[in-house]
Amino acid sequence: PHIHTNTTHTTSNFCIIFGEMMKYLFTLIFVVLLTTIQLNAQDSLGIRQVGSMFNYWDEAYAVAISGDIVYVATDHTGLNVMTISEENHLSQAGHLRGISPHSIIFENDQAYLLAQQNLTITNLDENPVIIGSIDLDYGMYFDVEDDLAVISCLRVGLIIVDVSEPEQPEIISATDMPEDPLGVAVCGSTIFASYDDEGVYIINIENLNEPEIILQIEEYGDVNHIVIKENLAVFSTEESGVI
Repeated sequence: PHIHTNTTHTTSNFCIIFGEMMKYLFTLIFVVLLTTIQLNAQDSLGIRQVGSMFNYWDEAYAVAISGDIVYVATDHTGLNVMTISEENHLSQAGHLRGISPHSIIFENDQAYLLAQQNLTITNLDENPVIIGSIDLDYGMYFDVEDDLAVISCLRVGLIIVDVSEPEQPEIISATDMPEDPLGVAVCGSTIFASYDDEGVYIINIENLNEPEIILQIEEYGDVNHIVIKENLAVFSTEESGVI
């Protein structure tokens, strides 16, 4: 007997199924593209690069800005100074050799430059000059507020330096602390100092000659960086994110 196959009906079903698959595929692609655009928009927040200086110095460790002057702390090439033009172009302005700072803080219209071997104070200028310095052992992290510099030193402890006379900075006290510092910040009469596997120590320095540990916070794990703003302390941690 002759068997009749309805090819028209089969083809129609195939076209319907194919059409539905294509619509699903296009919808999926649209959702993915829209999500990507939204994520990129959230990530950028309108931030864009306007200038750069690449491969210009040996190991840039830190940067600080005052007005249109930029200080860059490097290893063997010392302190380098750039200026920012109105068009946001960077250009080399000056430098200071013979030091190898790894951290910079601007305070009291001066620059404080921390290296493992010393704390150096300079003026804020396109061609900086050294105002004063003090020798250290393994200076790792520091903070400066008003006339005090607080320095966490590897295997040495927490050092408080009087910088009221920048030409002659003077160590006020040294407090035994855990060996491996991670960060330090000072606010008024309180120091926050973090150490590897030890958490954060809160230290009262109303008596600068005898700092007193008043609290140890361990629940956040290793705290790599501390920032104090008014009555808030912000911790950057390895295990708990930003606290």
